[in-house]
Amino acid sequence: MKNLEIIREKLSGVRDDFNLLIKENGEKMYEGIFEKIDELEKYDWEEEINDVLEDFEGEDEDYINCVLIDMVDRVLMRVFGKKLFNNLKELGYKYDGEGWNIKDKYGKEVTCYGFVWDYWYDLDTCVREMVSDIFEDCCEG
Repeated sequence: MKNLEIIREKLSGVRDDFNLLIKENGEKMYEGIFEKIDELEKYDWEEEINDVLEDFEGEDEDYINCVLIDMVDRVLMRVFGKKLFNNLKELGYKYDGEGWNIKDKYGKEVTCYGFVWDYWYDLDTCVREMVSDIFEDCCEG
């Protein structure tokens, strides 16, 4: 049950992060995110947790916890990425296969990685790369 608590705590923190992002960037960009978070809070994570425990058997508890948290970050983009893509298109942004015509804090157009860096919640570099790859797949698929 401890592992499930870690996942639920992560999702609660993500909900708080999106409330802040909505204040910064507007509600339309993230429309539908809370429904996806709600779905993930009700989701039966048992199989995924067991896979992580099996794959990382012998690793210390802190490492396992980090893997579980990173898993939530990836799953959230998998379930929301296409909706995010559509939200951005509805806002008038365009994706050209290389990046978006949305600007970063320096005024430059962003790639999917840059979008996750500037318009998603804070992630460690390794998981940010995975999440941005998932987002890119959603944009191209």
